[in-house]
Amino acid sequence: DRPFNPGLGSNMELMLFEPVSPLTAASIESEITTTIKNYEPRVKLQEVKVVPNADENAYQASLTFFLENATQPITVTLLLERNR
Repeated sequence: DRPFNPGLGSNMELMLFEPVSPLTAASIESEITTTIKNYEPRVKLQEVKVVPNADENAYQASLTFFLENATQPITVTLLLERNR
């Protein structure tokens, strides 16, 4: 999300308050993919993988992508957890 532009971004924050499950992980994967494809034309996604971690009440997201004109893929791994 960006300040002063509420239409830009995703509903990720709402999904993190859902029960940790493979179904929610699939929804998060879909949301990440859609958001990047819609708002970041310089990125070509290769893979988005979200794994639920019920012990930490979080998700581990791994994104593999190419930046425009790049020859090597970039992989970023994030821990997605809710903030109060």
